[in-house]
Formats: sequence, structure tokens, C-alpha cells
Amino acid sequence: MKRILVANTTQLPGTAPPLPGSDIVLPYFLIGDSAYPLQRIGSNLTYERRIFSYRHSRARRCIECAFGVLASKWRVLKTAIEAKLETAEMIVLASVALHNAIIWNK
Repeated sequence: MKRILVANTTQLPGTAPPLPGSDIVLPYFLIGDSAYPLQRIGSNLTYERRIFSYRHSRARRCIECAFGVLASKWRVLKTAIEAKLETAEMIVLASVALHNAIIWNK
């Protein structure tokens, strides 16, 4: 993927649909952190980009940790879900809902 992005040989979409409940339209982004650095940014980051990179990395770690907790409770999340995308989304949402229900009813 890196070769394709660096060579700019793919047609990436321009803008996403408006954000839910608004008329704000944003472009698509590919985001990387120190574990997956972007070629164009490199290590010469401005102060603002370093702060963003730190916060993005921290958010990614929190999300990975939360998903790890879910996967430890719901075995279906430990491997690739062999289902249609819509079904996989429903499986993940159901796992989150059940997880929250269990926590709230303790």
C-alpha cells in the first residue's frame, strides 16, 4: 500500500458524504502514527502535528485496549468475522451492547 500511495497510482475518493445530522463535508484521510508513519510527514513535525500525533496514538491505544477487553469476553471477536459487512457490524454492536449491559447491572 505504501508503494501505491507514494507513487500516487490509485484513485482515492475526494470527499465523504456529509457528517450525520449536519451539512459538513470532509475529505477522506489516511492517518498514521509513529508505529505507521506517513511518508510525506516524516519526523519533521510542527508542534501542532506532534500534539495531534500524540493524541491520535493515545486514542488508538485506548481503542485497542477496549477492543481487547471485548474480545476477551466475546470469542467471536478474537478472529476475523466470517460474515457480510452489515452482519459483522451488528455482531460488534451487539457485543458492545451486551458488554455495557453486564457492566451496568453489576
